[in-house]
Amino acid sequence: MHETAIANGVLRYCPVCDGFEHKGARIAVLGCDISGAAEAIFLSAYSDDVTLLPRREVELTREEQRDLGQAGIKVVSEALSRFEPTKCEMRLHFEDQPEPLAFDVLYPALGCRPRSGLARQLGLAIEESGKVAATAPLDTEIPGLFCAGDVVDGLDQISVAMGHGAIAATKAHNWLRASDGDTVEAVLDLDGGNTAHG
Repeated sequence: MHETAIANGVLRYCPVCDGFEHKGARIAVLGCDISGAAEAIFLSAYSDDVTLLPRREVELTREEQRDLGQAGIKVVSEALSRFEPTKCEMRLHFEDQPEPLAFDVLYPALGCRPRSGLARQLGLAIEESGKVAATAPLDTEIPGLFCAGDVVDGLDQISVAMGHGAIAATKAHNWLRASDGDTVEAVLDLDGGNTAHG
């Protein structure tokens, strides 16, 4: 079902990348918490027909409900029971509604739970969001520790995580070489023999 929905274009994951493709469309956002609310408000810039749906129950503060109302976003309070992707729309079935609601596209916004336990155990400062600092792929206060991916504060996208990974791996490699005294300068004796070889 997931692959069919993706192939039919009725299930998308990144409104930043492709929200503009759905101008004026019937847009559903799955996830009634701060992640869902923020994504629904973002998508309301492209369409006046945005609906926020619960995973199981509505988990919105009064302020979030107010902001959604001001943006003209509808909130469905019934629990979602079944997805039915078709060639041109996503039909969503709810426990207490006899008929499904139909949307041109569905965006899941289920949030992110970073797995920062190891970084915390190693003594790295963890931000209120549960993530480490945005500079962690480049360096941390713990020598030799570099972080990558969704555990790093910033944009949770595969392309960003891949970039983090490349940077962190290169930094770790260079740190290990320097720790072993195996830098280019040491190997070529460019520092006049002042570097001890490990």
